[in-house]
Amino acid sequence: RLHALCTLEGLAALDSETVRTALRDKHPGVRRHAVRVSEGLLAGDAELGTAVAALAEDDDAQVTLQVAYTLGAWDDPRCGRPLARIALRKAGDEFMQAAVLSSVTSQLAAVVRGMLDELAGGDPQAELLGKLLATATASKNDEAVVALLPAITTAKEDRIAPWQMSALAELLDLLDRQDRSLATLRENAPAELQQQIDALAGLFVKAQQLALSDDGAEEDRLAAVRLLGRGATLESGDLDALGQLLAPRQPLAVREAAVEAVGRLRDEQVPRLLLADWKGCGPELRDDILDVLFRRPEWQVEFLQAVEEGVVLPTD
Repeated sequence: RLHALCTLEGLAALDSETVRTALRDKHPGVRRHAVRVSEGLLAGDAELGTAVAALAEDDDAQVTLQVAYTLGAWDDPRCGRPLARIALRKAGDEFMQAAVLSSVTSQLAAVVRGMLDELAGGDPQAELLGKLLATATASKNDEAVVALLPAITTAKEDRIAPWQMSALAELLDLLDRQDRSLATLRENAPAELQQQIDALAGLFVKAQQLALSDDGAEEDRLAAVRLLGRGATLESGDLDALGQLLAPRQPLAVREAAVEAVGRLRDEQVPRLLLADWKGCGPELRDDILDVLFRRPEWQVEFLQAVEEGVVLPTD
């Protein structure tokens, strides 16, 4: 049956009805190849796409993987829910996640809507939502960004969960790699997206409060530190908070996260912040600080001046 299916494909003699029959085959190998060969027929037969999507919950992992790839060839909003279902059901499978993400571009907004519907009342998937948000931003899909931002950033019971902060940090990391910021994203955004970005201000305030909370769980604090100084505007309170998080009394993991957060800032005060408690830093943290200071020529100059002034000793 498998050889017959592939032969028909090679002869360009394959039709939708034959593929539908193969999609119902008892053998997973036949079903998987039926999904693969359906790609050339999807544009002319939308109902065939529905039959392929129905295998999103197939018991065989290879069939599901092929469905994730093939749905990317179906330019129809109905691909959104099955792709979201695969992504959530196979959250720990990196190959499945890669397949889904490779297929979302043409119908990203539909996938986002499907994801949010599937997540209703369930456990969130921070990394996946963050990647979808980053993909939507990179592809300038404003509809998808507008749909995702409230889901990621809305506080529940006046509390922002670590997964929400991590998901937003994924977006901010993408903007950093593009040498952009939340402020530059806002400049050219449509009005609805500008409103969503403005609404993030409260989240950044909560992140600052959580990062400074000595009673907070370390995991929560580390997620919050990733957001400091990365709002649409750089507030003086962010710099003060980062300065406090670099103090020797803080746990090492928090101090390391604060060093990395300071290093993301485009501010002339970065060297001063990092060197303020130099003598209270151990070897590992000093290495982290030096890695940051040597990223920019102007910061290197500030470091050398600190050496000349005795703030940093040559033996350090």
